[in-house]
Amino acid sequence: MRNRIEEFITENRKEFDRFEPREELWNKLDAKLAGQRKQKVSRFRIMSVAASVAVLMVVSFLFVRYNHAPDRVPQVELPAEEQQAELYYSSLIEVKRSEIDQHKKKNPELCKEFDKQIQALDILYNQLKTEYIKTPDKEVVISAMIENLQTQLKILSQQLEILDQLKNPSKKTKTHESVTI
Repeated sequence: MRNRIEEFITENRKEFDRFEPREELWNKLDAKLAGQRKQKVSRFRIMSVAASVAVLMVVSFLFVRYNHAPDRVPQVELPAEEQQAELYYSSLIEVKRSEIDQHKKKNPELCKEFDKQIQALDILYNQLKTEYIKTPDKEVVISAMIENLQTQLKILSQQLEILDQLKNPSKKTKTHESVTI
C-alpha cells in the first residue's frame, strides 16, 4: 500500500508542485510558528528560573542548617550563683561590645581583628558549656567558664583603650599588651 502512495506522488509530482500557496499564507504560518517558539522558550525560561530558585533555596537551607549546627549553644542549667555570675559578666561584655561597635566605622580592620579574638573565646566558652554537661567535675568547668568570661571582659577593655587612644592620641592612658589566643 505504501508503494502505491509513493508511486502516485512520484507520478503526479508536477501536478502537486503546480499550485503554490499565497505569500500572505506563508507569512501567517511563519508568524504563528515564531509565536509558538517564543511561547515555548518563555515557558522553558520561567520553569528553569523557578527550578533554579527552588534548588537555591533548598541548598541554602541545608547549608545554614548543617554548617551552623556546631555553633548552637547547649542549654545548660547552671547553679544559681554561677548563673548570676554568667549574667553579670555577659551584660558587661555586651556593653563593651556595643562601645567597640561605635568605633567600627573609623577602624573596621582593627575591630575585625578584635572580633576574631572574642569569637575564639566565645567558641571556647560554648565548648566549656558542652563539657559541663558531660563531666562529673562541674566545679572545674564552671571555674574555667567564669575565667573565660573575665578574660573576654579584659580583652574588650584593652581593645576599648586602644580605640580610645587612636581616637584621641593626645590622651596618655595606661596601655596594656593585647591578649592573643
